[in-house]
Amino acid sequence: MTTRTWGTFSLLLALLTTVAWAQRPVRMQAAQSGERRAEFLKELQLTDAQKKDLGTIRFDARKQSIAQRAALATARLELRQLLRSSAPDKAVIEKKVRELSELRTRASLARVDRIFAMRNVLTPEQRSKVRDRIREVVQKRPMRSMRKRTPGPEIRERIRERIERFRDFDPFEN
Repeated sequence: MTTRTWGTFSLLLALLTTVAWAQRPVRMQAAQSGERRAEFLKELQLTDAQKKDLGTIRFDARKQSIAQRAALATARLELRQLLRSSAPDKAVIEKKVRELSELRTRASLARVDRIFAMRNVLTPEQRSKVRDRIREVVQKRPMRSMRKRTPGPEIRERIRERIERFRDFDPFEN
């Protein structure tokens, strides 16, 4: 093999190793999170009926969430197209923005409904344990002011892409 081929192979191997190494902790965290969740569910001592009801609520919520995310993504895409048109119609754009707002509101209300549905399944003692667990988890999270303030390279790239998309858009153009 030539030197160039070996160099390319080495570079590719280094990149793949880096990607694999970078993803390892995320998988470990997810596994640990799943284990902690399972332990907590054992602590709650749910009855079979409660497990079934909570499973149904979770399934329905996930199904609904997928549909809501799809509707939001579609509405954002349509709004982007409206904004990029050669002659943007302000009334149509405002209507689309209101539609987006309504979709977000429905998603928030669906989360609240799910919380109340789950709450109704649990006993007061179980609700108390859940409340304590939520407080414990929230207290362990770093405060926002302690987090890194500069966006990472992926976020900076996304910001650049968005700026690029709207660079040619002029809202004052006729």
